[in-house]
Amino acid sequence: MDLPGVGRDKINIEIQGNRLTINGERPLEAEPKIAAYHSIERETGAFERQFTVPGHVDVDAAEASYVDGVLVLVLPKCEEDRPGNVRVECRG
Repeated sequence: MDLPGVGRDKINIEIQGNRLTINGERPLEAEPKIAAYHSIERETGAFERQFTVPGHVDVDAAEASYVDGVLVLVLPKCEEDRPGNVRVECRG
């Protein structure tokens, strides 16, 4: 997710079940004192995005990195939600 101009301390990531919520606040950029014309193309203020992720996330193994305005999340599935095969043993 691209979040240029947002400080790392202004980003909140919450996971509940299969719902991922990212919210934060982008501050208003300071107006230049010399320029006669100034255009801002980024929205400022509070923001929130919600996503539905497939399956349930292993919150303890989840990772987030934020470099150069780009937020990257790694959300591994919980072991019990992963598909798999059950081995049948023969006895007797």
